[in-house]
Amino acid sequence: MSRPSSAAILSATSTCDHLISSTSRTTHRIIFESRRISGTREHFAVTGDLTIRGQTREVTLDVTFNGLGTNPMGQSVAGFTAETQLNRKDFGLNWNMALEAGGFLVGDQARIEIELEAVRQDSAEAGHGVEDADRNR
Repeated sequence: MSRPSSAAILSATSTCDHLISSTSRTTHRIIFESRRISGTREHFAVTGDLTIRGQTREVTLDVTFNGLGTNPMGQSVAGFTAETQLNRKDFGLNWNMALEAGGFLVGDQARIEIELEAVRQDSAEAGHGVEDADRNR
């Protein structure tokens, strides 16, 4: 499950930032919870529930495996690119502004692009985290 804060999302325009935060300047969590994965190792689809501003809809991310490497700290990493499109109004992102020449400032369709780097965790680290989580319950 991924839970980035909308404050941590980089957008190409301040208009997009305004849509996510609305006019309240409140930071909203954007949550994606995967349900199923299909495809090949190099190109696959991840379907799950996307929640933005309290509205949850099923979306499918089109994912491409970009390769393996080593980061500057010597850790093994895998790179991925994920993309999807959605109707922003399905998530309560309704703000818009009429243009003097006609039409509106913001379209209904939003394209989401994610560049992701996954760091491999060795089994000793992975097991240690689980024990700590159980102990803190």
